[in-house]
Amino acid sequence: MAQIVSLTATARRGTGKGAARQARFRGEIPAVIYGRGRETQSLAVEAKALEKALTGVEPASTIIELAVDGKTVRTLIREIQRHPVRPDIIHVDFYEIHAAEKVKLKVPVHLVGAPDGVRNAGGVLDQVTREVEIEVLPEQIPDRVELDVTALKIGDSLHVRHLQIPKVTILTRRSCRRGPRRSRRPRRRRWPRWPSRS
Repeated sequence: MAQIVSLTATARRGTGKGAARQARFRGEIPAVIYGRGRETQSLAVEAKALEKALTGVEPASTIIELAVDGKTVRTLIREIQRHPVRPDIIHVDFYEIHAAEKVKLKVPVHLVGAPDGVRNAGGVLDQVTREVEIEVLPEQIPDRVELDVTALKIGDSLHVRHLQIPKVTILTRRSCRRGPRRSRRPRRRRWPRWPSRS
């Protein structure tokens, strides 16, 4: 099941780039919280506390118990914006969830095992899809999906339909990944031939 972490936020009065810049100068990260039946609210969270909360977890599938002005609500992170050069987080979107309402989110797909085609035939494993979109009740959110690829031989493949996730509706319908393929030698680079002068 999904991991749960706790985080504290404060209401942010100012809006716009200037207010956001001031919040970052104080060591805070601008954020918003929204959801069905509630108005969008501007927040600020401590940068160090957020980084610590997200360490070692999958942010998209982790439930955040967010305390705002003395009231705690359960949320999912819908978007994390980072600085274009540095790894710093510059903005976060929180989405409030309710126990009886299903939510849509993406969870990572982790491959388990070394394929037979890689171990015994020198193949290369291609993973085409690294996450799948699902619909699920909050208490049933998986932190990730594991797929055993040990038995795959050269030319074999697995698809989304092979995933087994209890009490979850999988929304992604395209192929999930290809199996091992033979390694290809790099092609020689051919230089263009220029027409000779007459």
